[in-house]
Amino acid sequence: MIRVGKLEAKAVPESAPIAGCGDGRLERLGRAIDEVRAGVRLSPRTSKLFAGGAPKMVQKLIEEAAEAGIEAMRGDREALVHESVDLLYNLSALWVELGVSPGEVWAEMDRREAAYGMAEKLPKTCSEDKPSSEETIEPTPLPALKLASAR
Repeated sequence: MIRVGKLEAKAVPESAPIAGCGDGRLERLGRAIDEVRAGVRLSPRTSKLFAGGAPKMVQKLIEEAAEAGIEAMRGDREALVHESVDLLYNLSALWVELGVSPGEVWAEMDRREAAYGMAEKLPKTCSEDKPSSEETIEPTPLPALKLASAR
């Protein structure tokens, strides 16, 4: 058992399915967010987020990640679940803004799982973590973000 703050994580047997995974929830969320951006669906909160552009979206993503971390350290499972949904929503909105599809993220997870046995975070400096020249995938460039200067 692993302890983070007051929360305890139990090992999940390999055969145990994880409820809700793989059912397209993030894809559906991404489509709904894209519909708001296109003016097909009404959501004042999401519209406001898009009005702030990518810099505001990045700020909200960071805020939600911090809030999820704080709730984990407090040991409040329910609050952690709520903040996790907020985090995924803000990440999905940023993906839509920058043209990243969940499928691209899943493909990278699959690549890491195949190469390392688990889709974990890769070390930044290890050259062996990069795909071989045979499996190199050309990245799609993201639009440059213009960050507001500090006042």
